[in-house]
Amino acid sequence: DQRFYTDSIGEQTTHTYYIQAYNQFGITDSDVITVGPTPLCLPSEPFNLRATGLCPDKVNLSWQPPSFGTIDGYKLYRQDPASIFFNLITTGDCSSLPANETSCQDQVLLSLATRAFRYYIKALNSTGESSASNEVSVIPCRNLPEWREIAPF
Repeated sequence: DQRFYTDSIGEQTTHTYYIQAYNQFGITDSDVITVGPTPLCLPSEPFNLRATGLCPDKVNLSWQPPSFGTIDGYKLYRQDPASIFFNLITTGDCSSLPANETSCQDQVLLSLATRAFRYYIKALNSTGESSASNEVSVIPCRNLPEWREIAPF
């Protein structure tokens, strides 16, 4: 029973091995063994998500990339002040985040800019999405006057 171990097989790679046995009588014909492709794993979650408000209606976000796994990009989720749900951001600077991006600027409704928004981010690849990063809460503009509808005269 002879075994061979290797730790050099990376994600999405295929390796071919040619195996021969020999003894005092000679060498056998080669057997070919192909291993792979190894499955692509889910990436670990991005970390150290940070958010800073920028008056009157923007939020600067930054994060550290995952420490493990191949990534194709990121998905950023936001919870608006009047909602209990997080929704994927699908418009603006934070809607299409490639793998080499680690910051973006989100624009929020000006009428809600004095209230708290919550965010988290996930990394993704062809296998799926990572776990969520840490959540952050931010008020885009603490000193903006409250908006009130004024009836015409």
